[in-house]
Amino acid sequence: MSDFLPNFSLVILPSRPHKLLTVGGRDVLLLETRKTLEEAGAHVVVFLRANYKPVSEWLREILSPFSNPSTNIVVGKIKSKNRYFWERKRDILEEIWLQMGNCAVRRDFLSKIMAIQLPEKFPEEELVYYYRIFRELESEIVYQERAIVYET
Repeated sequence: MSDFLPNFSLVILPSRPHKLLTVGGRDVLLLETRKTLEEAGAHVVVFLRANYKPVSEWLREILSPFSNPSTNIVVGKIKSKNRYFWERKRDILEEIWLQMGNCAVRRDFLSKIMAIQLPEKFPEEELVYYYRIFRELESEIVYQERAIVYET
């Protein structure tokens, strides 16, 4: 195992996805999220949902692929206490929220992701947010199976 650990910031996400709060025609929750990410001065931003419990080596595992300069996004494995959880039909917001709870993104790449203009409502053919990243930013997502979190 490599001892590579980049300069990183950890962002703890709420346990449940939230609908955007709109005030005066502006999406307040989205603006607050962007502000938080802009203030994260690290090279890599790591996201963890508040109700996920990581294994002891989680941080090292989620960060280790960044030793490769071409790595932009790393996602880990999420284990649910309910084995049927993943079989339920989920809406797009929940789908994004689940995986964003165990991932790391290179900060300069994150700026590009935040610049993608997403529709207010996702059309049927855009059920997975990552598809937009693949298509518009041409990036691979590294799956780090040993970066395990347990849903609590």
